[in-house]
Amino acid sequence: MKFDVDVVLNKINGEPLKEKGDGYLRLLEAVAELSKDIHSGNSVLLEKKWGLNEKGAKEMLIEHIKEAKEFDVDLTLKNTCISVLEASLEKDKNLSADKKFGLHKMAEKIYEGGEVELTAEEVTTLKSRIGTCCSISVLGASFKILEQVKKKEEESEE
Repeated sequence: MKFDVDVVLNKINGEPLKEKGDGYLRLLEAVAELSKDIHSGNSVLLEKKWGLNEKGAKEMLIEHIKEAKEFDVDLTLKNTCISVLEASLEKDKNLSADKKFGLHKMAEKIYEGGEVELTAEEVTTLKSRIGTCCSISVLGASFKILEQVKKKEEESEE
């Protein structure tokens, strides 16, 4: 079965589901560190480390928090599949090294993007892992795409 893994996953209302893009974690780390330094009450530390007084540091913190929205990017089937394939699940503890490597190879294939050929077994694996790892919204949007392709193939075989 061929899937366009670059397709954007949508909410029920048709708007794209979002995820945080590159740089978001670095921003969160900076926010956490700045917040900790502000709460320490050490004005010398703020001045030395950040070059700011307490008021300036608080203003910077607010700006960083506002910037977090800029890291929202559309969630694709590709990113969802790679995330669930790379996730370390409780049920993976008993998988052989070869089976784990199979998950890695599937993630590599999907990473290429565009139209990706997946076997029925691979689709079943993805659905199981999506069901375990993802929210109902992401599951629903992903399953719609995976089921749609499966249904089209079954119709063309008739």
